[in-house]
Amino acid sequence: QGAAQALEDAVALGLMLRDQPDIDFGLRIYEVVRQVRTMKIIRLGPKLARVTTTANPLMKAARAMALRWMPDSAFTRPLRALSRDPHAVIRGIDHRLS
Repeated sequence: QGAAQALEDAVALGLMLRDQPDIDFGLRIYEVVRQVRTMKIIRLGPKLARVTTTANPLMKAARAMALRWMPDSAFTRPLRALSRDPHAVIRGIDHRLS
């Protein structure tokens, strides 16, 4: 996930600064926009870890049973929000304003 985040950051930074004459302004906007995305991923991490990393055999059995009975949407809904264009907000900003 770290490498993917780094690539997203590079694209976001390029989009913010390509037409922005005021670099400080562009960097401030970039920071705010990327923080929102980063916080979503940070909040999702512990939730995924609780499900995927347990050594307890009873918890493993319960997890396997629950996974078989859960609808696909229980897995895809949280990931769908993360798979949207992470730069949509930046693309909608007029980079020449400062």
